[in-house]
Amino acid sequence: MVRKKINFLSILLLFIFPLIVVGLTAGDLAAEDQYPGINAPWSEPKKVDFKGTITVGDATDITGPAGKSAVQMSEGLAHWLKYQNEYLGGVEGYKIQADVVDTKFDPQNLVNTFNRFIDEGKVIIYSGVGYCVPATTEIANRRKVPTLGSSGAVTQSIMTPEEEKKRDNYFFQMSPVVASRMAILVKFCMDDWKNKGKTGKPKFGTFNCDTQNGHEAATAARIYANKLGGEFTVHTFHAPSITDAKAQVTALKKAKVDYILNGPDYDQPLTVFALEMNRQRSSSWQPTFAGHTDFGTAYIDTGNKAFEGHYTYQYCLSWEDVDQPIIAWAHKINEMWHPDVKHRPFLYQTGIQAGIAICEAFKRGIKQYGDPAKLDGVKMREIMETFDHFDPLGISGPITWLHYDHQGVHSLRIAQCKDHKLVGIGGFVEAQALEPNEREGKYWLQD
Repeated sequence: MVRKKINFLSILLLFIFPLIVVGLTAGDLAAEDQYPGINAPWSEPKKVDFKGTITVGDATDITGPAGKSAVQMSEGLAHWLKYQNEYLGGVEGYKIQADVVDTKFDPQNLVNTFNRFIDEGKVIIYSGVGYCVPATTEIANRRKVPTLGSSGAVTQSIMTPEEEKKRDNYFFQMSPVVASRMAILVKFCMDDWKNKGKTGKPKFGTFNCDTQNGHEAATAARIYANKLGGEFTVHTFHAPSITDAKAQVTALKKAKVDYILNGPDYDQPLTVFALEMNRQRSSSWQPTFAGHTDFGTAYIDTGNKAFEGHYTYQYCLSWEDVDQPIIAWAHKINEMWHPDVKHRPFLYQTGIQAGIAICEAFKRGIKQYGDPAKLDGVKMREIMETFDHFDPLGISGPITWLHYDHQGVHSLRIAQCKDHKLVGIGGFVEAQALEPNEREGKYWLQD
C-alpha cells in the first residue's frame, strides 16, 4: 500500500507540478506586469480616465557642452513615460510625466532647478548631469528628496560604515561608481594587451575633466593600473568645454602611453580630444582610448573616423542589440513616434532604464500609501531602498539600492566604436566590491 501510495503521489505530482510552474509563470506575467512589445504582443493604446498626474523633475542639459548626450537621456525617459501612460494605463491609474528644464549645464542653473523642483513638491528629481555638480547632491540630502541619475562618485553613492549609522543618502545612481569603472577598464585593457600577444607592462595615462568625478577616475586609474600589472605614467586634465587638446595629447604621447583611460566627461571636449589624438598618431605611437559613454555618443553623432577602434563603457544595452526584446521595443516606438530617427546612442537607453525604475518606485509607493499625494522625499527614498535585484526588463543589470550603497547597477559592458556603431564586446562585467577603507571618498581623490 505504501509503495502504491508513493507511486500515486509521484504520478499526481508529475501532472500537477507543471501546472504549478505554469501558474507561477502566469503570475509573474500578470496583467499589470505585461509589457506590450516586450514580453507580450503589441496592443492598441489604452483609453484611460486617469485619477491624477504625477510629475517628475528632469534637470537636464539641452544646449550646453553635454547637450547631445543629455538630450538622449531625457528623450529615453520621456518615451518610457509616454509608453507607460498609453500602453500600461499609467502608474496604478495615474498619468506620469516629466517637467524638463534646460540648465545649459550651468552649476547655478542646476542648483536653482533642483530647489525649484523641491519647492514645487516634486518627490524625485531625475538628472543626467546633476551628479557633475556636487551642490545638487548636497541639496538632495539637505532637503531630503531623492535625485536619480546614471552616474556618480564614491562620495555621492556610498557611505562609510560610520556614515551609514548617522545619516541617510538621497543620491541614487544606476551604474558602478567611477572608481569601480576604472577597475573594469584597466582589466579590459590588460586582457586586450595579452590578446594582442604583447609582452611587458602596458603604459597607462589619463584624460579627465577637472572635476571631482574626473579626479576620482584619475586616482582609480593609477591605483588599478599598478595593482593589475600595468605601469601608470601621467594624468592630463581639461575644462568642461575646450577648443584645443594639444597639450594633453602631447603629454600622453611623450609618456608613450599604450592606453588612455577616461572617466565621466562630455561630448564636446571628447570630440576635440579624439581629433587631436588622431592627428598626433604615428607609426610609433598608436594609443587605445577606453572611457566614458559620451565618447560613444560623440562618435555616433559625428561619425568621425578619429573615434574608430577605440572603446567606451556602457551601463545598458546598445541600439544594435535588437535580439533583446527591450531594444527591439525601442526600435519599434521610434518607428512609430520618430520615423526620421534611425539610430540612438546608448545614453538613450539609460533614460529608458531610469523611466522603468521611477515608474516602479511610484508603483510601490502607491500600493503602500494609496495616493501619490501622500508620498514625500523620505518615503520615496525608503521605497527605492527596497529595490533588490529588480530587473529593468533586461536593459541593464539588476538594480539593488542598499542603505549605504546607492550604485544600483554593479556592472558595465565595453563597446567598440566600429563602422558607425557601438559594438558590444562580450556581456556585462561585474565591478568588484569596494573594501571598507575604499568606501571613504577621500581615498579616491588623491590625484
